[in-house]
Amino acid sequence: MNGPYIIDRGYNCYGLFNTVAVKGAFFVTRLLTGAVFEVAQELSVEEEGSKKGVLSDQKIRLGKGKKAVKGLLRLVTFQAADGKVYRFLTNRMDLPALLVCDLYHRRWEIELFFRFMKNYLKVKRFIGRSENAVLIQLYAALIAFLLLRLYAKIQEGSNQLTLQILRAAKHRLFARIPHHEITEYLARLQPG
Repeated sequence: MNGPYIIDRGYNCYGLFNTVAVKGAFFVTRLLTGAVFEVAQELSVEEEGSKKGVLSDQKIRLGKGKKAVKGLLRLVTFQAADGKVYRFLTNRMDLPALLVCDLYHRRWEIELFFRFMKNYLKVKRFIGRSENAVLIQLYAALIAFLLLRLYAKIQEGSNQLTLQILRAAKHRLFARIPHHEITEYLARLQPG
């Protein structure tokens, strides 16, 4: 088990946090609103982090009694541009507070990518279970995604994939091509 693990806050499991830490890996997650913790130490917030929204950086003891996480954790509180406040929890004490926030925010880019794969590329489940089968399917989806982005750029001068572009691409991909056009095209590809 190596890391880092960027964990959705829905999986706030103190046993998991202990397991990850014992295995020598690190995690970043959002702390649940009703979490019980005790502040052990206030850390100073670097100037750049403060300017970009880091409100506080603390070492905490998470949980109480048998449910407590072993050792100290770090709690970074961040205020986004829209005013919303987020609390990020990690077992890494050496990273700048802003980087802790950024790691969690990067997680959402991955979530959006997989949502795109499910919704637009129709990769809702994997065809095979081996590592090779999953990688082939992911590479095929990535290639399709990049080709669609290229198509969007050529067609409309935009990097955005709109539903209209996806429909146009689907129409062209599955349009019937007369046999004579295919043979003429293949003949042009032949050397000499």
